[in-house]
Amino acid sequence: MLADLTSADLSDSPLVTAAGWVSESAPSVITGYLFADPLRLDQGGPVAESGAEVASRIRATVRYLMDLDFQFGGGHTRKMLLFYWKTEIVPALRQSYPDFVRREVFAAAADAAQVLGWSAYDAGRHGAAQRYFVQGLRLAREANDQLMGGRILSNLSHQANYLGNFSDAVQFARAAQAATGGKVTRP
Repeated sequence: MLADLTSADLSDSPLVTAAGWVSESAPSVITGYLFADPLRLDQGGPVAESGAEVASRIRATVRYLMDLDFQFGGGHTRKMLLFYWKTEIVPALRQSYPDFVRREVFAAAADAAQVLGWSAYDAGRHGAAQRYFVQGLRLAREANDQLMGGRILSNLSHQANYLGNFSDAVQFARAAQAATGGKVTRP
């Protein structure tokens, strides 16, 4: 799903550029995150040897692109991040890893999806931003990363508030509180 979204985003498809916020999805997104079991997307193939390195590489690349974006302005690295997602992260998600490594790769991908969400937000592509955040939420769920899940729910709250969808904003904020359950955030 994310590969299709990034392909459409890279090609400036009207399905992405004209898509808006979908308020009706808020309850199902929240319920799906808070109460669903992880999907356990296992491809069943050979175990990738360098899974831990994959997660580190994803995190480092995303941070580097984010730093460049902060330095040169919103959207500066957007296309690079989309291309990196499509060519490196999606294939990495399709690999098989031992459980603990798999969680790290999915958590790193959730972080990347969050950054894609913010880049779409900055570009005014609010429908795409919402979809990236929701997919990041699914990846965080799969990684069992409650703090990332709470952060992404908070991002959705921020976006809903910015767009004037105040009821959705409150729902997402409450879900973020419930998701983190009083845990402290990472530095």
